[in-house]
Amino acid sequence: MTFLGLLSPSFENFKLQIKFIVDGQWTIDPQKESVYNGGICNNILLVDR
Repeated sequence: MTFLGLLSPSFENFKLQIKFIVDGQWTIDPQKESVYNGGICNNILLVDR
């Protein structure tokens, strides 16, 4: 898995759409909540500060 960066938002309670790179391929975790946006499937990461 490759870590591409670090987010440090200054606001509370939000959703991020994320994917992972596994063996050079973008993928989602099929066991986690996901959403389609423009025909692309992403996982949802809920951030609660």
